[in-house]
Amino acid sequence: MTPVRVGTTAALLTFVVLLVRFYAETFIERGATWNNAYLQDIVDYITISITLLVVAVPEGLPLAVVLALAYSIKVLFAVLVPRPTQPFVPPRSVNEDQVWLRKQMQVWFIR
Repeated sequence: MTPVRVGTTAALLTFVVLLVRFYAETFIERGATWNNAYLQDIVDYITISITLLVVAVPEGLPLAVVLALAYSIKVLFAVLVPRPTQPFVPPRSVNEDQVWLRKQMQVWFIR
């Protein structure tokens, strides 16, 4: 068997096992109904399968590195760049400026 065939088989088998496990735990054991939030789990399973496929093929190592870096940068960006909760309103005095800066620092460190 070629490495591509072995990698494809392993990736498909991994995806099927993860999907069956998810279905059994979510819908059979817990009796939950479908929720669109479950799509993130399925996307994670697809990502795991594709990563396994890429890593199984020796020529896929550069692509695996790129995928890992892209995912890490996306997570890091979500953590470090806070989303504004309110529109920016410039302070009117030095005292208000200090209060505003302290609030912004608290928001930054809380996240």
